[in-house]
Amino acid sequence: MGRPLVRINETTIFLALPENLTQRQVELQLVDIKALVIQGEASQRTFVFERHEGGPIKAKACLGRLDTRIVDFLRQKMPAAVTVRMQRPSSLFGFIRGD
Repeated sequence: MGRPLVRINETTIFLALPENLTQRQVELQLVDIKALVIQGEASQRTFVFERHEGGPIKAKACLGRLDTRIVDFLRQKMPAAVTVRMQRPSSLFGFIRGD
């Protein structure tokens, strides 16, 4: 089967996300995460982990056909203490206005 792309256990979240031709790995303690913001469209996602202390940690990924499964998994399996929200990219005019 291979290694999982996303793994959540009692204390940590681990992501091994493909970005272009490389593999980006992120491992965080769940108690340090305040929120997970999933940005962008299926072809180009950015996962932003907002932490209680310190700046956010971002992981970009090109998930292709696995996108829906991974996003659904994260929405269902993240602990209740971690808010998970989707953020669609703004339109060009929204970007200019600062929306």
